[in-house]
Amino acid sequence: MAGRVSLVAATVLFGLAVRPGAVGPALLALAGLVMTIVAAGRTRRRTLELDDETTFLAAVLSFAIVAAVAPMAGLFGPATPLVESIPAILWGLIAAGVYLMRSRWTKTLTTWTVATVMLITLVAGVASLAQVRGVGIDVLFLHTEAAEALLDLENPYTDAVSVVNGSPTAGPDDLIIGYPYPPVTLVGYSIGEWLFGDPRFTSLIAFTLTLGLLSWQATRATDRRLLLCVLLMAAMPGWPFVLRGSWTEPLSLMLMALLIPLWHRPISSGSVWGLALASKQYFVVTAPALLKGGDARWRTRALVAVGVTLATLSVPLVIDPSAFWDAAVAFHSTTPPRTDASNLVGLLAATGVAWDPPFWLGLVAGAITCTLLSLRARDAPGLLLAMIGGLGVSFFLSSQAFGNYWFLLAGMSILVAAPWREMGSTGT
Repeated sequence: MAGRVSLVAATVLFGLAVRPGAVGPALLALAGLVMTIVAAGRTRRRTLELDDETTFLAAVLSFAIVAAVAPMAGLFGPATPLVESIPAILWGLIAAGVYLMRSRWTKTLTTWTVATVMLITLVAGVASLAQVRGVGIDVLFLHTEAAEALLDLENPYTDAVSVVNGSPTAGPDDLIIGYPYPPVTLVGYSIGEWLFGDPRFTSLIAFTLTLGLLSWQATRATDRRLLLCVLLMAAMPGWPFVLRGSWTEPLSLMLMALLIPLWHRPISSGSVWGLALASKQYFVVTAPALLKGGDARWRTRALVAVGVTLATLSVPLVIDPSAFWDAAVAFHSTTPPRTDASNLVGLLAATGVAWDPPFWLGLVAGAITCTLLSLRARDAPGLLLAMIGGLGVSFFLSSQAFGNYWFLLAGMSILVAAPWREMGSTGT
């Protein structure tokens, strides 16, 4: 892929922005956004003349070093090296081994390697969640109360869910009334609560399945770059931070990951695309990508995606449209700007400038960017790249954007950079 060096650079920049803070993470995210647009331009000019395997190795090592030296899991409760530092060192060593054994690498080694990566990820994830059981921010308690409301046959978009607002802009008595996420996320994280007693297990399972999808591709192909992509995803420094924070981007990332291998099956790809769009409100800025399918089946895929999205929203809209609107839309549109945001609001606040962007600015700018970038898209990775650009612009100009937002874009960038093998061109 032309511009792969730029895309891997964007991945690293987005991934390093997955941490608390305004100035540093915001500048990294902005640089990642610039590199995304460069990659979308399909430029063949490279500032570094590196082959793709060297590029991926450098990216994995950069993630591994940062995760080992500056782990963030301890920001949410207790943490041990098992959670982040030890796995990070292993990812770096494995990546170096894959790179150095080019001529002697086999599919058997690939199979054992991806199995090891997935096992370590699961063990570290379970250990991390065990250390912070019952400890979390307001997002965790929103998932928990929503799951309880569903079991009690109550509408979670009403005051059946009521959690203290943990935002620094909120007062001590301010509450979040109603579950502020769409039904896809509601069901996904409720299942995690019901089965494991902690909704964050949904994030862990979704992330592991994303790794599994890339791993499956790696075992079916002889391209070691796929294996390095698995390691790059696993090594992302902010992953334990996102997991413990209960943020829902891992579920959205898993759905986006399914879009590429299912692309030539319009009904299947349209279904997962619809679920992905319905998993977070900010995906509305990527809707223009539906109009640029890249192949002859785009109408079927787009219609299915729109139908699935509307179907997931129909139940709360029919039951109590006012409550759903207040919880899932009005709450977000009226949230005051966060001066600690990793975007333009945070950057300006650091210079003493207070800026309250209009709610529509990020949405319109993101949709326009997605539209322009999708004009050159010819396949699923191209459209995902357009969505990354649209989301990035929207996040940067919104009233708030944090590490979990940039985690999603880092993960999507890895999916686009991966040299996917065709999984079939017919069927549904």
